Amino acid sequence: MVNTPPYFSVIIPLYNKETELKKTLNSVLNQTFSDFEIIIINDGSTDNSLSVAQSFNSKKIKIHNQPNKGLSFSRNKGILLASGKFVALLDADDLWENNYLQVIYNMTIKHPNESIFATGYKEKRNKKILPYSKKKNTKPVILKDFFQVNFNAFILDQSSLVFKRSFLRNRNYNSNITYNEDVDFYLNHLYNRSIVFAFQGLMIKNYDSGSQLSGAPISKHIIPDLDYYQVKHKELPSAIKFIDIQRYKYAIKYTYEGNYSLKEDIVKKINKRNLSYKQRIMLCLPKNILIQLRACKFFILNHFKIRLTSY
Repeated sequence: MVNTPPYFSVIIPLYNKETELKKTLNSVLNQTFSDFEIIIINDGSTDNSLSVAQSFNSKKIKIHNQPNKGLSFSRNKGILLASGKFVALLDADDLWENNYLQVIYNMTIKHPNESIFATGYKEKRNKKILPYSKKKNTKPVILKDFFQVNFNAFILDQSSLVFKRSFLRNRNYNSNITYNEDVDFYLNHLYNRSIVFAFQGLMIKNYDSGSQLSGAPISKHIIPDLDYYQVKHKELPSAIKFIDIQRYKYAIKYTYEGNYSLKEDIVKKINKRNLSYKQRIMLCLPKNILIQLRACKFFILNHFKIRLTSY
C-alpha cells in the first residue's frame, strides 16, 4: 500500500524550548484540519527539549537530530525532509489557533496558482494575548507587493507563513545570517511575489519564552546585506523603502547597545525621505531617552492594549 503524502509539512526548528514545546506541539495536533506531518529539527538542544518531543505518542511527528547549526540551517533541513504539498513554518515556542491550517487550506484551494499564504498574528507578552493588527478583514486578499504592506511592523511572521513546497525547491534560508533571517529571505525571494493573506490573528507570537536572541546585541551577529539588496532591487521602489526602514530599525538597536559607530555607518545610507517624521526624530534621540520611550510603549501596550509606534 502506497502512503499518500500529507497536505502540510509543519517544520519546527527546536533549540532549548523544553518549557514551551508541549504547548506548541499540542496547538498543531489539535488542528481542525488533520492532514499534516510534523518535522522537528532538534538543533543540538542541551536541555530536555528532545525528551519533551519524544514523549508525544503521535505518528505524525518525525524528529531529526543534528549538531547545533542555527535557525536557517534547521529550516532548510526541515524543508528538505518535507513530503507535504505545502510547507508550514512554526517556531518551537509559538502557537497556532486550532483553525489555522483549515484557513490556510481553504486559501490554497481557492487560489491554486499561488505559492505563498499567510495569516495575521497576535502577541503574547507578560502572559497576555495582545492583538497586532487593527484590521478586521476576515476575507482573504491577494497582496501583490510584499514590501509595500510590510514597510514598518510586519503584518505576518515566519510562524504564520506557508509555502507551496515546489516554491521552496531552489529557495533556501541563508544559514550565514544569524539575525533577521526572515528579512534576508523576504528580500531574496519574495520580491515581485504575491501572497494570499488572511488578516485574522491565527498565530500567537510568544515573547515570554526567553528567545535565544532576545536582548542579544545585533553587533555580534551577521545581519542581512542590505547594500547588496539595494543594488539587486534598484528598480523596485517599494523594496528600496523597505530596505531603508530595516536600516532605521538596526540604527535604533545600535543606539540601545551604545554602538554609535555602527549606527552612524548605517544612518549614512538611509534616504530620509523613506522614513516617517517620527522615525527621523527617533534617529536623533540618545540611548536613555529611547529606553524610557520603549518602557512607556510597553506599559501602555500591556495595560491598555494600545500600540504606539514610530510609523
